[in-house]
Amino acid sequence: MMAISNKTDMKKIVFIITALLLLLNAPTLSAQKITFSPDILLTKDAEIAAIRDTWSSYIKDCVKSYKTKDKSFRLSYWNAQEKEIGFSDILIDNMSEFPIYLYGELVTFNIDKYEDGFYRIRSMVIQSDSTSKNVIGVFSVYTKKENSIYKLYNHFFLEKSHLNHFTAKNINYYYPSDYTFNTKEAEEAEVFYSMLSDKYRFTPQKKLTYIIGNNLDEANSFIGFDFSQKRSSSKSTGYYCYSNNLIFSCQVNHMHEIVHSIFISSNPAAPLLFQEGIATYYAGTIGKDYKYHLSRLSEIIENAPDIDLSNFDELHKLTTSDTNPFYTIGAIFIEYALETGGNDKVLALFKYSDTPEGLYKAIEFELGIELNRINSFIKYYLKKKCLSCT
Repeated sequence: MMAISNKTDMKKIVFIITALLLLLNAPTLSAQKITFSPDILLTKDAEIAAIRDTWSSYIKDCVKSYKTKDKSFRLSYWNAQEKEIGFSDILIDNMSEFPIYLYGELVTFNIDKYEDGFYRIRSMVIQSDSTSKNVIGVFSVYTKKENSIYKLYNHFFLEKSHLNHFTAKNINYYYPSDYTFNTKEAEEAEVFYSMLSDKYRFTPQKKLTYIIGNNLDEANSFIGFDFSQKRSSSKSTGYYCYSNNLIFSCQVNHMHEIVHSIFISSNPAAPLLFQEGIATYYAGTIGKDYKYHLSRLSEIIENAPDIDLSNFDELHKLTTSDTNPFYTIGAIFIEYALETGGNDKVLALFKYSDTPEGLYKAIEFELGIELNRINSFIKYYLKKKCLSCT
């Protein structure tokens, strides 16, 4: 099978413009926000029509799976080879909070024959309001007939044989031939992963798949994205996808995301403040360690001493290019939990739900900090810690 080449920026733009033009005239299945180009919708090709109907049904059942929390609806469409090794739709949680297909209107603008019996389904997701359209993803999924039924495949299924591969005990790396892969860093990542797993009694259900690109766009392209909002020019950027236990990064040892792979997979419903907090405590963020972010948060408070740090939903307003106070405050609570109750106290924080009620209960009942004391506690704790920051 031939290698699947990465698309140029110009091709990405052409695909996006083409699909937007098709959208202007294409009929819509409005209940699920699924739109097909006229060529697909009115096709006389029986195979294309069958794939169109399968893809439409799949998207509707993705919605059903999300609403009912029952993955079986969408998994029934997936091929056995990928399911056997623990993979289903890699694209689905690219946006993290809920399936990418639910972020807007799904526009499928091309279904064409590929090779070895595969067909490629090319789609995009568009968010619209009264004044503009925003493309949040352009991607490909593949399908092949098996016993008269079309089954879906990830782009990565076809691409990975053309990538270099390095395997450790708990981590499978895939990276392009022109990437400078550092095996020493891979060994460090493995040691870190094993240490943290042992420390918090985490038993992996399957190996972590770690996809590396020279930039994040390239890493995303290996799973079928021509364009994704999960993009950045920073080499320190990466992200973790829970459903398929995947890390995407430009680094071999992206420790922050490795922490996520342990705590999100074992406690997916835990408060985000603690998820980002524990990753920042052990591995820093934005290329800087926890101590650096403590110092930056101290500077922010000095410039705005009346700020209320207990209003977690508003902390994003304080984010800068080099620090995220939400992450730092989460790390402070993790550190305090370790000081007052060790690893078990940290694990207790992750048993609460990712709701305002769940978060504040965890802080009060596990850490002994009442709601009206959170702001003063953070500032006092930060002042104490930052005596050693300077």
